[in-house]
Amino acid sequence: MPFDALSDASGDAAPDARRDAPGDAPGDAREPDRSTHGVVPAGWTGLPPLAATFRSPLNRLEPRETLRAKQLADRASVRLRAALGPDTALATGTAHGAAAVMAEHTRYVDGFALHLSLRQSAAASAAPADAPRIVGADETIVGADETGGMLRLLGAVLDALGAAPHAVAIETTLPDAFADVRLVAIAVALARAVAPGASAARHASAARAAAESVLGIPVSLSDAAASAAACAGTLVLSDAASAETLALDVPTSLAWGLVPTGEARTAVRVAALARRAARAREHVTAVSRPIASLREVEHEELAALLDASLPRHRSALAYLVGENRRVQRFVAALRTGDAQMMGAILAISARARDDWAGLTRAERAALDALDARTGEGVLGAADVGHARALLVLARPAALQSALAAAAAALGVEADEALVV
Repeated sequence: MPFDALSDASGDAAPDARRDAPGDAPGDAREPDRSTHGVVPAGWTGLPPLAATFRSPLNRLEPRETLRAKQLADRASVRLRAALGPDTALATGTAHGAAAVMAEHTRYVDGFALHLSLRQSAAASAAPADAPRIVGADETIVGADETGGMLRLLGAVLDALGAAPHAVAIETTLPDAFADVRLVAIAVALARAVAPGASAARHASAARAAAESVLGIPVSLSDAAASAAACAGTLVLSDAASAETLALDVPTSLAWGLVPTGEARTAVRVAALARRAARAREHVTAVSRPIASLREVEHEELAALLDASLPRHRSALAYLVGENRRVQRFVAALRTGDAQMMGAILAISARARDDWAGLTRAERAALDALDARTGEGVLGAADVGHARALLVLARPAALQSALAAAAAALGVEADEALVV
């Protein structure tokens, strides 16, 4: 499967990172150039001409206004120069949020992942300093005595890149409810700002390491790679082993939304799942052939392996091996415009993930409520593991009511839902 690599041999700066000279307009952090990420047309043109008469429901579902990544970078740069001086030379970096469609398995297996690019983004402006510092919103500098997560994240990014200390200002429109997505995007923006000359692959690797350090749980390289490659209106296909990415256009005839579940996956739980994945790999080696990773298991081998496995290994193999295949099938359905197949694959993925990791009662109730609406324009839904959210795929006119139903089942406020 062809990919456009995140990095290139020249090690040029990523398109979202640049160095501002004193006196330049602050923070010209550009939106990613989608042509550099291998955008693939989705294979159909959207609504037919006659549908224009019925577009009013689409207009009512316009996502809430949000500042663009460049605007966030400008704000961060103004704030940093206000604190450090108007002639301060600085660099900026931006990154969009990327919510997992099917990517949770790549915490444990180097496989293929699929993320949905969000319009919401993060930006950072950085300048060399004596020690790592975060410039607060009140234009004062918070120094080394700060114990907040952002200073720890900055320190971890600097360590991962081997970069000198920097003072930074951070801006983001990503909601706190999607904390993991938010943290990874900020980490990518920081990496781009403090090391603008590094390759995109190095930015993603550093962001992943920093996010792991702060969260205390494994973070897939695909999460950071997808955030680095994300631009609004696309899905990002990535290889969690190489950090290669491919952007895929999302047709306007489909609508996506996220509803926070309020559930956080603990480090203890993630560690237990990692041990289960390791035991499943050892089981395959014992009953079939030696493998270094479950990624090496061909889909055609899966049925025989499941027949030869004890129940405790079956759910692990069905999810970790099967999810790789489902990612590829989802992309094929996207390219041919088969929305019904996309929804069915999401539903199968959600149930396999439940067997593997276990959903809460409220999450199952929300999925059941959405399944009941499949005749009303809801196409599918899945648990976004690393974001602790439910992802909803629907026809545009059905999305608002679907998000409200999911929020009610989860016991969260409907206005916490995010229209993508």
